[in-house]
Parts: sequence; structure tokens; C-alpha cells
Amino acid sequence: MKVEQQDNQKDEARLRAAKRAEDEAARKEEQKRREQEQKKKVEEAINRRLQPSFWGKYGEYTGYLLLGGIFVFILISNFAGDRRKLSDIPVNEESFITEHNDSESPFKLGSNAFFEGLTLAKAKEFFDNKITSKKAMPRCNIKSLDHVTVKDSFNFYVEHPECQFSEVAAQGATGYAEIPLSVFRNRNCLRNKNEDFKPSAEFTFRCNKNKSNGKNGGYVVHTLNFLRKGFVNEECWNNEIGEDAGKECPPLEKFKECEKRFVGTHCALEGEDEIKKELQANGPVISILFPYRDFFIYKSGDYVVEEKSKLDGLAIIKIVGWETLPDGSGVWLVEPLWGETWGDNGIARVRIGTEESLIEKFAYILYPEKTENGSEPEQPKAEGEEQSQQQENSQQSNEDLFE
Repeated sequence: MKVEQQDNQKDEARLRAAKRAEDEAARKEEQKRREQEQKKKVEEAINRRLQPSFWGKYGEYTGYLLLGGIFVFILISNFAGDRRKLSDIPVNEESFITEHNDSESPFKLGSNAFFEGLTLAKAKEFFDNKITSKKAMPRCNIKSLDHVTVKDSFNFYVEHPECQFSEVAAQGATGYAEIPLSVFRNRNCLRNKNEDFKPSAEFTFRCNKNKSNGKNGGYVVHTLNFLRKGFVNEECWNNEIGEDAGKECPPLEKFKECEKRFVGTHCALEGEDEIKKELQANGPVISILFPYRDFFIYKSGDYVVEEKSKLDGLAIIKIVGWETLPDGSGVWLVEPLWGETWGDNGIARVRIGTEESLIEKFAYILYPEKTENGSEPEQPKAEGEEQSQQQENSQQSNEDLFE
């Protein structure tokens, strides 16, 4: 009996030992799993800290890669699958439009008046737009907009219909100048109590000699620096210059008695949240898109890049709003100034967050100087500017082109 009890005790001891060993192994395994999980979280956190933002990653190359030529991979036109010359491909190609519209695409294409009669070779000339030739640009400090609660959907033209104007860009690489002028007009209307001061694009094309080639391309930031010195409206230009078809800037004395306006500060935004807050508070912003073929003939729906054929350069556009969709995704409302027959009355809905989109990665803003009856905007001041850049901007803001 005693032997049996001793054997049972030994068995129970062995079972307890085995259970303890099993529990210890399980504890060590769980500890190891937790350590690995924690390590992974730490590594991910470190990677997020080390991962440069769009601005941090490309900011030093703004003049050479990102915003002067935008990424190495778009420096070469890509028309895979179509061996025709660009000069043989109409922009408003009906067979291309029909084939696309018969597909399951989330957006539709259609001919428009802006590109009527043009080939892709001619359209290519429209995108010699750049942002800056410098290695750095003033970055907006948007802490003053922290109190802005971003709406699910926002359309500047719905909120401020008095500040929507019918505008169509001139044909050529003019986006670098005409989009900033259009944004100025919207924002000036909002800031200065519905004032409709229509800037003269022709004045800017002819008189801005700061890395500008008129209607054949130029730089957004250099144009804004020029506009800090003052510019005239279209009425003044037409009265003083008339039908003069020359290319040179006329003597500025002609415009001394004309009403003038000035751009104040300007700076860059990064990220969807920054752009939405600024747009909601102060009006449309300047942004960029790759010039894909199907975008030239966009008609309706939610645009995403499907047709991989693209041209060199950049399309400069303005963002006028956004919309949140039922599934939680969203679209930007963008306007390239290609007329009312393009898109939905001149506006496109572009999916937010797609791989090819640059819209939410970068935007540029300007502030019109306040007139006598104007109001102060919720204005983020630029941060991180080099002292020389600040001095340059200060000098420019105090210099009147017409003095």
C-alpha cells in the first residue's frame, strides 16, 4: 500500500514538474512573442520618425528633380502600347474615348473645346510648367489653423459663389502664371469683401522676366515673387495697350495711374489635412498633377490614373474643394482652367491618396495684400526660410514695380 502511494506521489510530482515546465515554456514563448511585438512596434515607430516626409525627402531637390522636372520617372514620355507619333494622335480621339467609356472605369471621357483640333504633340507644349529653380521654398507654419475643423465635404464655389469666375487659360504653357493669378482672384474676392480685380495675365507674361518664358513656360514661385511688386488688371492693360500683339513689356510708366494689387506672402503646404484647413479657411490653393492623356479629356466621375500614357512636365491646377464618399475615401475638386466644356463644368473629381497623385503631397498658397476694406485671413506664416530668403521677400514686398 505504501509502495503504491509512493508511486502515486512520484507520478503526481512528475506531472506537476511537467506542468511547471510546460507553463514555463509557454511563459517564455509569450514573453518572447511580446518582446518581438514590442521590438516591431519600436522599429516601426523609429522608421516613421526616420521616414522623410514628402517635403523632407524631396525639398532639397525642388529646383532640380521634384518641382523643376518632377521625379526622374516622368522625365520621359511614356506611351506604352501606342507606337504612333504624338503628332498623329488627336487629344479628342473618339475611338480612344469610346473604348474607355465602354470599360468598367469609375470615370468617363469626352471631347472638349479647349483641346479641339490639337494633337498630343501640341498638348505637350502646355506642360513646361515648374515650381521653383531654388533648392528650398518657404514652408507654411499652419499652427494658426489648428482650430479649423475640417468638414467632410467643402466646395469653395458653393460656399462663396460670388467669388467664382468664368476663366479659361490661354493655350500654351501658361499654368505657372494663370493658376496663381486665378487663385489670387478667388482669395482676393474672399479677403477684400467680394472685390473682383481681374489680373492681366498678359501683363505677367510680358513683364515678368524672372525665369519666365511668357506663354512658353515658367516657374510658379518666381511668378509670385514678381507679383509681390505689383500688377495691373485686365481693364487697365486693354485700355493702355489695346490690341498690341507685341511680346515685349511696354514702358511701365503707362500703368502708373492704373489700379494695382500686390501678392503678400506665399508658402508651401504638405499633406491632406494642411491643404484642407487652408482651403476651407482662405480659399483655393495651387497644386500639381502629372499630365496623363486621359485627364485631358476627363468628363465626369472619380478620376484615377488608368491610362499610363503621360507627357513630360507638370499640369498646374487649383484645388477648390473636396468630397468624402460613402466608403470613407475622398476626391479633390480641381480646376485646370480648361473651360466649361472640359470636365463637369470645368471641374474634375480626382481620387485622394492614389499612388500617382501629387495633389495632397504638395500645394502652394498666396495671400493677397489687404485693401482698405479688406479683412485679415487666418494666415499661416512661413517657417524654415533661410535669412536670405526672408530678406529677399521683405525687399520684394516693399518694392513697387511701378515706382
